[in-house]
Amino acid sequence: STQSTGGYGLSTSVVSPLQTLFINPNNVEPVTRSDSDMIFTSPDLLENIPHLFLVFAMLSFIIQFPLSFLIVKNPEVKPNQIKDSLTLTEMFCKPEFTILFLAFGLNKVPLAYIGSNAKFYGERFIVDDMYLSVVIGLSGVFNALGRPFWGFVNDKVGLKWSLFSVGIATASCILLSYLSAFWHDTSIQKVAFCGGVWGAFFCCTGNYAIFPAATIYYFGQENFGTKYGFLYLSQGMGAILSGIYTSLIPLWMPNVMTVVVTSLVSACICLVLKTREEVNSEEFEVLVNNNGGGKVPEEMEMEEIRSLTMPD
Repeated sequence: STQSTGGYGLSTSVVSPLQTLFINPNNVEPVTRSDSDMIFTSPDLLENIPHLFLVFAMLSFIIQFPLSFLIVKNPEVKPNQIKDSLTLTEMFCKPEFTILFLAFGLNKVPLAYIGSNAKFYGERFIVDDMYLSVVIGLSGVFNALGRPFWGFVNDKVGLKWSLFSVGIATASCILLSYLSAFWHDTSIQKVAFCGGVWGAFFCCTGNYAIFPAATIYYFGQENFGTKYGFLYLSQGMGAILSGIYTSLIPLWMPNVMTVVVTSLVSACICLVLKTREEVNSEEFEVLVNNNGGGKVPEEMEMEEIRSLTMPD
């Protein structure tokens, strides 16, 4: 999963420079319309935009259609993996699902925001469209590299602290990219800006390595696609929030600060996550209490315990 999503992230490093090369081959500078808004007005440049959609539509078809025939069917889930899996109803009743849903959705906000606004913000103080395109393009490399890195971190420190680290690191990188405009040296501005953007992509992408693992960890492998699909619905919430921030908060500073706070809130939410062992222990205590404090047979499977402790 990490390898395939890493390829998804790496595509940006190829697509973004190609788009700029097609639309703006002469590196035409944008025109200042206001203190915080710069636009392109060159007719030759603007005429290339509709053709870009046709070119990339054909490229996508040429690449994806033949490769789709090489996809093989996933191996069936083993019986012991099914035994430890929750049903969809059980999953929705779990507090872990609500926590993960909120955290996943809030973590989408900085990724959507930096992806759609980084270049526009950079154009306020870096008058080099090709340079900005290269920065955004290379962010795909960091997008890809971040997935195995955060997967490794998750394996070492667990879900709670890896998700907390993602939120804190993402907020720090977005703040760095914003503050890059306040340096007077152009070289420092460029280094700080690309460092903040690359760091934000490197950190945000950890969500797509950690949350699939979290889905299996808490809810089991059976019907993983459906379970992760419901969890992934939170990404729509995050994208909508990012759009609201951009449209309702016109100034850059409160806009960026809102995104930073959102990332920090997501990090704090993840701190209430419990390990699977803690969850199972609580379910066991509930069963004991429901049994009048009597002993529970040691040979009873966790599946039986869960069925007795879950609401009807």
